[in-house]
Amino acid sequence: MARSVYTKLLARSAPGSGGEQLFGPPLPTVRWDVRSIDAVNVLTGFAWLEGFTVGDSTGSIWYQVGRGMAMRPFTYHWDGRQVVDNPEYLRIFLGELGWDVRITGYELTLP
Repeated sequence: MARSVYTKLLARSAPGSGGEQLFGPPLPTVRWDVRSIDAVNVLTGFAWLEGFTVGDSTGSIWYQVGRGMAMRPFTYHWDGRQVVDNPEYLRIFLGELGWDVRITGYELTLP
């Protein structure tokens, strides 16, 4: 019988901070299989924002909501599949304070 595999929180932006945040790399014995990204700016009131970018250490951008597209208090969601192997890591860049970005997926054991 196969083992159950559950999604887990792989990375979450630090509350109340902006700029670049790095997560990882995964252990050499596992692979991160990123499946979703959720983001919201938790500060109050309506406003246009600079936005956020999520990618990896290779410079790939997986999901970006940039200036003129990011508004508070709306939520943003991405579904897909991106793989992160050691020595790569996850990268979140926040254009301003208040973003709560969560990256979820699977942590798979390598053979």
